[in-house]
Amino acid sequence: LGLATFSADGEITRTWHGVFTIGEDPGPVHLHGLEPHELDGAPRFGTTLGTVGDFLDGRELITHDLPLTWGFIVEEAKRARRHANRANRGRRGRGRGRVRAGRIPAPASVTDTLATARRQDIQMADTRLRGVARAYGLDAPSPVASVDNIGVPERDRTMGDVELLVALWRAQRERGAS
Repeated sequence: LGLATFSADGEITRTWHGVFTIGEDPGPVHLHGLEPHELDGAPRFGTTLGTVGDFLDGRELITHDLPLTWGFIVEEAKRARRHANRANRGRRGRGRGRVRAGRIPAPASVTDTLATARRQDIQMADTRLRGVARAYGLDAPSPVASVDNIGVPERDRTMGDVELLVALWRAQRERGAS
């Protein structure tokens, strides 16, 4: 997960990158760029909720494909809560510390760059972030998986996409109201 805060003109002021495990098969490596051994010892998402909340609470959340990205954050926050509740059963009165779980972050508003592109009638051959950015004329890597993409470290790819998202947001604002 990559996060950034940025100024009104799109200048990135703070970034964060986290790799975590969901406690089950993470799915195909070509989707996220992480080999299973890279997830060994990674924290669960619930341990990052405080940091994620610090980035999102009270701010405008800019994301691409809102149902996918925001849905992921919400569902993982709920999963963390369920995990904490299970771990805390039977702990009362036994002197053991309670497992704490974060809460679902609370952005002030949400902007979905994919929905904005559709409202702006942009012709898109590919609705993934990189494809939409290319449709706006931005210099973006190909959204199609390739041998070249395999060699890019996950952190670099993730944070590059965060920067691309900010550039896409700026291009959409320049084009007109969303």
